[in-house]
Amino acid sequence: MKSPIFTVRTANRCIEDAKQIPTPMMLFDELWFEQELCILFADTNVGKSLLAVQVAQSIASGTAIPGFQLGVPGQGVLYYDFEFNDKQFEQRYSHTGISYTFSPNLYRIGYNPDCQAQRVGSQDIFAEIRSHIESYRSRVLIIDNLSYFAGNSLETAQEAIDFMREMKVLKEEFRLSLMLLAHTPSATRVYRSAKQTSPDLPACRAWQTALSPSVKAASPPTSATSSKSRCARQCSTMAPKM
Repeated sequence: MKSPIFTVRTANRCIEDAKQIPTPMMLFDELWFEQELCILFADTNVGKSLLAVQVAQSIASGTAIPGFQLGVPGQGVLYYDFEFNDKQFEQRYSHTGISYTFSPNLYRIGYNPDCQAQRVGSQDIFAEIRSHIESYRSRVLIIDNLSYFAGNSLETAQEAIDFMREMKVLKEEFRLSLMLLAHTPSATRVYRSAKQTSPDLPACRAWQTALSPSVKAASPPTSATSSKSRCARQCSTMAPKM
């Protein structure tokens, strides 16, 4: 018998059923909870990668960043780093010949220079990510940065929808907590266009449709931001105190 498309329950039944679902815990204070898809974006060279690695280390080690709450024990984190090569990463986290020791729960994934594939499609990338999730049994992923997977092209409505649909399918399939970093001007333009008429408006609406309802986005500074958001931006502009 074919399964129905919808489920019908009383409001009280929905509440009782929801009580059996674990409450999502904080991964990075109120800015990111378990099983949320979070997009962190701003202009270039403001410290997004520094902040993301600090958050990843915090979750992997089970140690909260000072000033921010953490509600989960140490666990596996997959950090996809397409910003820095191995040497750049080593230099960033070394001082006077002494390298910082990260949690063994933190896995850094980068592009394989020996890959012989002439063309790598999005399906190949998502299939390999699935393999990593299953192999390392991690449910927290941070991708730095969005433009690598999107081919530096997220300006049209269809491109935004297709990419985010793939990410949401992956998130729901494995009940993932996802953080995506974006440093390209297109990401900022897409969100800014929500408040003005511009050629980016269709893409912005597509992003809103694709992302809703389980996404939080950290945008460039505005005068109306909360103190916690201001603290997060301040944290992102400083080297991590690990």
